[in-house]
Amino acid sequence: MTHPDRPSTDAGDLFDALIALSAWAADPARPRRLLLGGLAPLARACGAAGVRVEASLELAGSVGGGWGTLARRPGRTARRGVVTVPLAVAGPAGGVDAPREPIGTLWIDEPGLPIELPVRVVEVALGGARDRVDVARAAERLEALDEAIRAMAGILAVDRVLQVIVDRVRGLTGASYAALGIVDQAGVIEQFVTSGLNRSDRARIGAPPQGHGILGLIIRENRTVRLPDLMADPRSVGFPANHPDMHAFLGVPVVVRGRTIGNLYLTEKPGGFTDD
Repeated sequence: MTHPDRPSTDAGDLFDALIALSAWAADPARPRRLLLGGLAPLARACGAAGVRVEASLELAGSVGGGWGTLARRPGRTARRGVVTVPLAVAGPAGGVDAPREPIGTLWIDEPGLPIELPVRVVEVALGGARDRVDVARAAERLEALDEAIRAMAGILAVDRVLQVIVDRVRGLTGASYAALGIVDQAGVIEQFVTSGLNRSDRARIGAPPQGHGILGLIIRENRTVRLPDLMADPRSVGFPANHPDMHAFLGVPVVVRGRTIGNLYLTEKPGGFTDD
């Protein structure tokens, strides 16, 4: 139904909404102010009393906001005139025909005009914002790797190069602790470089590991091992005195020219380690 007390709408309202939401999508790190700027013209484009959108951008977390009568999220007892529309966009690597993935919800209070185009505008903006976050995170990873390469290029001591690698990878992955175990031809750990422990804490732990338990498993089987809780795994042999607790764990063989020269160990990442 239409409402004579509301301002008339035309293509200009939809265009204004598109411009405002595109500005938000270009900088989703500041979602609320820019997102809200696009909701008023979007409501006018629908002839609605209020509009609200909520979505998950994965890496950037949840975003959302409302305008007019939907400044707050409608509850289960919302008025009958509130229309709920699921929002979906193509996957990050998908093209025009790629399967669409759920990304959020749009609420419209008593739309007086067709909502197909306004809904599409919101989906395009959300897809753009998600892709922008993914690109920014990928750029951060590449920058960190480039920093590690440049640091190693200016260092001659092998020990220092290995330390730079371990320090950079720990920061890159968000792990609290990291270590690089270099093994000899017999698979025995001959050098163990750590990151995340200060010198005094490292000294109190004592001798480096010999390659038993999970560390030995990775050496013997030469494969990646990812565990939600290292200490709870039955294959673990435990830690020496003064060793910090370590739960989330990732162990990865390091292969150079077809030969495994050691293993990279990462632990204590909030939320655990993913396939990425």
